[in-house]
Amino acid sequence: MPEASLEEKVAQAIRKVLAAKTVGEQLVDDEDLQFAMAGLEWYLPGILCEVYPEWCTYTLDGILPTRTCKTGLYAPDVIGLCILINDQTTMPIRVRLKISPAVDEITWLECMIGEDRGHGRRPVRTPYNSDRIVKQGYSVLDRADSMEWHYKVTFGDKSA
Repeated sequence: MPEASLEEKVAQAIRKVLAAKTVGEQLVDDEDLQFAMAGLEWYLPGILCEVYPEWCTYTLDGILPTRTCKTGLYAPDVIGLCILINDQTTMPIRVRLKISPAVDEITWLECMIGEDRGHGRRPVRTPYNSDRIVKQGYSVLDRADSMEWHYKVTFGDKSA
C-alpha cells in the first residue's frame, strides 16, 4: 500500500484533533494539535507557492496558534503566528479548512499569511522573540477579521 500523501496526513491529523470536540470549542494545545500544526507547516508553503512564486523559497519553522477552534464538524480555524525558517521571523497566520467526512482530503482551505503594508511592499515580519510571542499572537487574534492580509489562498468548496 502506498504511503499517505502530505494532504492525507494533514487531514488525518485534523480529524483526530476535531474528533472529541464540539463545534465552537477551543482545541487543546496537546501532542495531537502540535502534530496537525507540523503537518500544516509542511503543506502550506506548497499551496502558497502555486500562487506566489516567492513562497517556493520559503519554509515554515512552526505554526504557533493563539486560538484554534472547531468551527464545523470537520473544520478548524487557526489564528496565530508562523515562523519562517529562512530568517526566523514571524508573520500572522490564519488557516481555515474543511476536511472530507469520508476520505482523508482537504475539501476547502483558506490560508492568509502576513500583514500587508500596501504599495507592493513585503509584509510585516517580526524577529522571533519567545518573550513577546504571546503578546504578538493576541494582537493577531484581536485583528484577524479586520487585518489586510498580504498572502491569501483559497481553494475548494466551503459548502461541500
